[in-house]
Amino acid sequence: MIKLLTSLTSFLFICQLNAQIQIVDSITSTPIPYTHIRIIGKNQGVISDYNGYFTLDSAFKLSDSVRISCTGYQPKTFAVNSIVHSDRITLTPEVRQLEEVLVAKKKGSYKLRELGITKGPKTQFFDYSVTAQNGTIRAVYMPNEYSLSGILKYVNVFVTENGYPNAHFRIHVYDVSHFAIKPDKELTSFNVISSGTTGNEWVKIDLTAERILVPENGCFIGIEWFDHPESSYFQDTVKYKGVTQVNDKLKDTIYTHIRSGNGIVLGSRTESYKFAKNKLWYRTPFSDGWVNWCTSTAVEASFNIPDTLQNGLIFIRNENNCFYQVPCINIEVSFPIEKNDLKYDDPKKRKLNKIERVKEDNFMFPQSNILELFSSLIKAVGNNDLIYILKYLCVYADDELNDILSTIQDNKDSIGTYFSDSDKEKIINHFTTIINNLDEQSIVKLDHHHYELKVNDNLYNLVVDNGKWKINPYTYRIMK
Repeated sequence: MIKLLTSLTSFLFICQLNAQIQIVDSITSTPIPYTHIRIIGKNQGVISDYNGYFTLDSAFKLSDSVRISCTGYQPKTFAVNSIVHSDRITLTPEVRQLEEVLVAKKKGSYKLRELGITKGPKTQFFDYSVTAQNGTIRAVYMPNEYSLSGILKYVNVFVTENGYPNAHFRIHVYDVSHFAIKPDKELTSFNVISSGTTGNEWVKIDLTAERILVPENGCFIGIEWFDHPESSYFQDTVKYKGVTQVNDKLKDTIYTHIRSGNGIVLGSRTESYKFAKNKLWYRTPFSDGWVNWCTSTAVEASFNIPDTLQNGLIFIRNENNCFYQVPCINIEVSFPIEKNDLKYDDPKKRKLNKIERVKEDNFMFPQSNILELFSSLIKAVGNNDLIYILKYLCVYADDELNDILSTIQDNKDSIGTYFSDSDKEKIINHFTTIINNLDEQSIVKLDHHHYELKVNDNLYNLVVDNGKWKINPYTYRIMK
C-alpha cells in the first residue's frame, strides 16, 4: 500500500511538470525574460524563456526549495510543493540606489572615450569566435587607461553570422576590486536583453539610463548566453598540441576542445597570454564562483620548456606565443575633461639610466591593482631590482629621488650593494604584512588619481595613472 501511494504521488507530480509557470513583474505584470530558477543546495535549475515561462523538470523534487532571481529584481525563495500548482509568480523590482554623479556645469566638460577592443575579428584565422552554453556568462575586462571615473554610456558587442545572430543575450557590468582583476560586485540594475539581426555586425546597447560609474581601475562586461528558440544543438571540435605533466616530466599531448551552444557567436581577436591572463573569466549557470578563462588550464606549467615538433624544430612556449581569443567588446564612457594635476611625478629616466638601464616589464612586475603593485615590489626587492622599483613602481615629490639615489650610492660604496640581506628581508616582510592586511576599508580615495592606504596604523600614498598603480617611497622608505 505504501509503495502504491508513493508511486501515485510521484505520478501526480510528474503530471504537474507539463504545466508552465510564468514569472512577471509585480508592478507592471509584464513577463520577466530569462529568470534563473535554482534548486537550493544544488548546482541545478532551469532558466525561463523570453516570455518568462519555465517548466519544473525531473530534476526538481517536492521536497526541494528554489531561489528565483533575475538582474534588477529582488530574489524570492519558494518550496517546490508551494508553486507546483501555480501558473504565475511575481518578482519585485529592486529599489535603485544611484551613486552621486557629478554633473558638468560647463558644456563640453565631458568627452566620450572608448575602452576595450574596437576592431572587428580577423576572419582569415581558423578560430576567431567565442560562444557558450545556455546561461553561461563570459566576462571581459575593460582596463581604464585614463585612470578617471566616468559614466558608462554604451556597450558594443560584435556578433558574427555563425550560430544564431538574433538569439538573445544579457548584458552584465561588474566592478573590479582594488586587489584583483576579477569580476566583483554587479553594477547593472536593469535586466538588459539584446540581440543581433543578421550577424557580422556591431550591436550597440544603450546603458545611459543605468548611470553606471566606471571606476579608475576599469570594469568587466559580462555576456550571458541564451538558447535561440528555433535552434538545434550544435557542436564542433578543435584539436591543438600541448603538454601534460606526468611524474615530473612533460609529455606531448593532443588536446581536444569542444565548442558548443545554441545562441550567438561573438567575434574575437587574438591576444597573448601576457595580456589576456586576467582579462577573461566565465561562470556557468547555477554556480557560485568565477573561473579564470586562461589560468584554469595551468598553462604556465608548460612555459619555457623546449618542445620538439614533428618537423624537428624546437618550440619553447611562453607568455608571448601562447594565445587566447578575446571577444570583441568595447564600451563608451563619458569622462570629465580635467587637468592631470598629480602631486607626484615619475622619475627622470636619465638619472636612473646612468646607474642601470632596465626596460619596463608589466608581465614580470604587473601593477594594474594595489595587490599587484605590492607583489611586484616584493618580487623586485627579492631579485635586487632596485633601479626597476625606483624607475617604474614609484613616484616622487620635489627632490625625493635625489635623496634616495644619494642613499643607495652610499650603501653601494660601503657594502658593495644597494641594501643588505637583512634590510631586504625587513622590506619583504613589511610588504608581505601589507598584503595580508589589505581590504577595501583600508583604501581612501582622495581624488581621481590619489589614494591613501592605511594598514596597521601606517599610511601610504598611492597614485594611479595610465592604468598603473605606483607608490611614493617616502611614505615607507624602501631605503631606511
